[in-house]
Amino acid sequence: CIDDVSRKVVSMTSLLHAIGIEKIRSENINDCRKSLR
Repeated sequence: CIDDVSRKVVSMTSLLHAIGIEKIRSENINDCRKSLR
């Protein structure tokens, strides 16, 4: 039971981490485009 819960927590945190990275990436790309203009 504990293993299952910890696995779910890990998958959730990794998912949030991935979303955070994507957000930062898109923001960086937008900044680059603004600076190019």
